[in-house]
Amino acid sequence: MRSIRNRVRLMLGLSLASLIVLIGFSFYFLTEQKKMSEAQENVQQALQQSDDIKYTVSLTRNAEKTFFNDPSIENGEAMREAIQKLQEKATKYAKENHDYPEISKSFNSIKESAVAYEEQLDPLIGMYDIVGFSENEGMYKRINDTVDSFYTIVEKANNPELSNAFIQLKLVQEDYLKSGSEEDMNKFNSISNEMRDLVSEADLPSEDTSNFNMNLLKFKQNLNTITNTKLQASNLTSTFSEIASNITNQANSVTVSANAKSTAMQEEAEATNQKTVTMLLIISGIAIVLLLGTGIFLIRSISRSIKSLKEGAEIIGNGNLSYRVELKTKDEMAELATTFNNMADRMQNSLLKVNHASNVLSSSSSNLAAVSQQTTAQSQEVSEAINQVAVGSQEQASQIEESTKLIEDVSGAIKRTDDYANEISESLTSAKDDGEAGIETMNELQETSDSFIGLASHLTNEVQQATEQSRKINQIVSTIQEIADNTNLLALNAAIESARAGESGRGFAVVADEVRKLAERSKQEAQEIYQLVNGMSEQMSSLSEEAEKFHTYQENQSESVNKTKEAFDRIAGHVTSMNSQITNVKQAVSEVGGFNNDLKTKLHEISVISEESVATAEEVAASSENQLQAISQVNSSAMDLQNLSHELDEEVSQFELGEEEQSEESTVTLVEDESYTEELSAEETDYEEKLDEEHNNDEDDYFDQVASSSEEDENLDNELDDEHENQQHRQ
Repeated sequence: MRSIRNRVRLMLGLSLASLIVLIGFSFYFLTEQKKMSEAQENVQQALQQSDDIKYTVSLTRNAEKTFFNDPSIENGEAMREAIQKLQEKATKYAKENHDYPEISKSFNSIKESAVAYEEQLDPLIGMYDIVGFSENEGMYKRINDTVDSFYTIVEKANNPELSNAFIQLKLVQEDYLKSGSEEDMNKFNSISNEMRDLVSEADLPSEDTSNFNMNLLKFKQNLNTITNTKLQASNLTSTFSEIASNITNQANSVTVSANAKSTAMQEEAEATNQKTVTMLLIISGIAIVLLLGTGIFLIRSISRSIKSLKEGAEIIGNGNLSYRVELKTKDEMAELATTFNNMADRMQNSLLKVNHASNVLSSSSSNLAAVSQQTTAQSQEVSEAINQVAVGSQEQASQIEESTKLIEDVSGAIKRTDDYANEISESLTSAKDDGEAGIETMNELQETSDSFIGLASHLTNEVQQATEQSRKINQIVSTIQEIADNTNLLALNAAIESARAGESGRGFAVVADEVRKLAERSKQEAQEIYQLVNGMSEQMSSLSEEAEKFHTYQENQSESVNKTKEAFDRIAGHVTSMNSQITNVKQAVSEVGGFNNDLKTKLHEISVISEESVATAEEVAASSENQLQAISQVNSSAMDLQNLSHELDEEVSQFELGEEEQSEESTVTLVEDESYTEELSAEETDYEEKLDEEHNNDEDDYFDQVASSSEEDENLDNELDDEHENQQHRQ
């Protein structure tokens, strides 16, 4: 356990063990949650199934109401299908909830009730089949046939009392069929007996009387049968209501059972969750305490070692290379401290060697920089003068070349101007011809416009006359409508009078009715004519207004034609004037072209001379630049060496190499590196001798140049000599 690696392994082992325990409890918790969730889903499904059963019962009741309101085979089959669907759902839900006996038992009870519901349906449909689903079926048809036979006998008897009795019999029949009460039946018997007496008293054949009595007896029997059947159907309706209520109660019991189970499951789930959470918290707390204890111990041991290394790194980083880190532990941090101390030893030795080499390099680079600066000053002056001459010649040549190009551009522009002038002259000639043709066209347009104005005036008058005639038609249509209203009123009065006259006025009533219909039809047709004429009148009014606007447009057109004609005349005059001016422009362009060619020739001769001067100056400048570049490279190298030596001095001066405190150690180090120091001293001696030789050669060449220079160069030479003596003195 002394190494950091073993401590980290212990930490990881504890973490993995804690994680495995937590994962196991989490898996157990999720499994229990899944089981409870599935059970709750089953209970919720039972609730949905209960609601579905209620919905299906409501659909069945609606089918039942539809059948009773409109009895038919189709509605009966629809009711049967609804009941069978209810049975299928109850059977299916009972099987799906076999794990819950109470819920399954309730669904089985619903199924049995649905079977009883269906068993009561067949007798009900049979009853309505006997009675008749409509007036043309079953007993309803028999009653209607009997009523028709009664009507035939009443017509033959031609007895108003019998007719009134027949009408009353029909009314009482309808009341009895609706209510089925004893009072309506007594009324029916009384009226039927009265009709029997009237038929017996009437002058009718015995066969008709016998048929009437027999049909009357059948009529009573059929009415009684229909009433009894409806009573039985009403009882079945009550039975259906009881069955539906029973099914609804059973569905509600399913809902209650499902809610109770759901509540119990929720309570059990909450208890399990609380227990599981408590266990997880306990295990998590134990794992956290173990991990925190181990982690704190490990962090403290590592922190002490890291703190010692950090302090040593800060001291050495601040420049004290003689400092060494001491650690008493036997872990990886102690090995790191040993490696760190070895690195500091090697760095200290390297910096001592660098310091010695930096001093030698600094003195040599100072001498080289002084010589290169003297040579650079002279070469730079010569190079600048030559460059100025070359630049001036080159600028002159480029400007002459640009002038030549501009003259060529001017020549092209003059040529294009001449071409454009010819094209403009041709275009003006064509424009003149087109202008004359346009004037002739405008004359024709003016004649056409005058004819068009006359035609438009005539059209405006015709439109106004048509508008006036449509107004007269409206008056005529209004008169026709008044006549139709009066005729309709007369027909109504005639119908009233014919009604008062009774049977003798029936024919007159028919005629009056036909007259009324013709009057209404005449009124409708007159109304349509009135609407059409109104629409046409509105269109004619709109057309009249547009015609007036058209007259205004005609006047504007006539004025525009006159202005256009005048404009064409002015254009023709301007074209003639421009044609003569273009001729003068062409002559001036020809003269400018001749002058431009002479100028182009002179500039070409100057350009040749300038190019020769530029070539000569560039050759001299190239030689001077090569010499200046070589001297600059030497000067740059000398300055780089000098800067490098200063940087080395500055960098080394930031460190405490411990030369006084560790003199014995430094002596040992220098003895170990004696061969390296001897080699460095030999190289330094050779380099100084070579540098002095090159410096003396450069000095002789430089004084030769100074002897042949001006007084200003002599002053510069004196300054350089003083600087050179100072450098030798420093050496």
